[in-house]
Amino acid sequence: MVIVLLLSVLRHIHISPLKAFAQTWCVANPSLGYDTSENVESYACNYVDCSSIHSGDPCSVPSNLFSRASFAMNAYYQQGHDCTFGGSGLKSITDPSYGNCKFVGSEEMISAPAALSKWCIAKPAAPYSLLQINIDFACSKVDCSVIQTGGECQLPDTIMNHASVAMNLYYQSFGRTDLSCHFKSTGMIVIDDPSKYNRYLVVLELVCTKEKGRKEVLV
Repeated sequence: MVIVLLLSVLRHIHISPLKAFAQTWCVANPSLGYDTSENVESYACNYVDCSSIHSGDPCSVPSNLFSRASFAMNAYYQQGHDCTFGGSGLKSITDPSYGNCKFVGSEEMISAPAALSKWCIAKPAAPYSLLQINIDFACSKVDCSVIQTGGECQLPDTIMNHASVAMNLYYQSFGRTDLSCHFKSTGMIVIDDPSKYNRYLVVLELVCTKEKGRKEVLV
């Protein structure tokens, strides 16, 4: 298990005796609600060129909130800014680019703990139909009661959140390799804890604490 994990890490990360380097991108946390994602996108676009996510441009399709927010956040991050966005951003070591929409990446030094701490989430531009297939597949292999009604990870009640929880549960249970987060190219590996935005309790696995809040559905 340890050997398989290290081989998976080395596919993405170049390690020297004193430093670890990885190609990184910044994407939106899949546990964000609609309003927060929209606010983060607007904030980033005040500082960077977001014309590529406007109608008719390469990154305008699919026109979903997480794809637009992630593009804007990554453009902001690649200018040398932080990716945290108050817990709304996650560093990815998987390229979120798709089709003719290219997300610029950059190589940076990361800590050894970060190199080994990995989670699997849904790519921002993944079609919702495929994410539902991912949920059905992952939940046939692992216990997904946490995203069901009343479960600790039900909220926000969005397919992006539910798919990311299910995909990560599968990823953590089946070797934490590139293949176990592939999901027909709809999965991506991040090195920031995706649960910290909602103050979830996590130990290399997405485990959520109950949280009160209104039900939000993204369209």
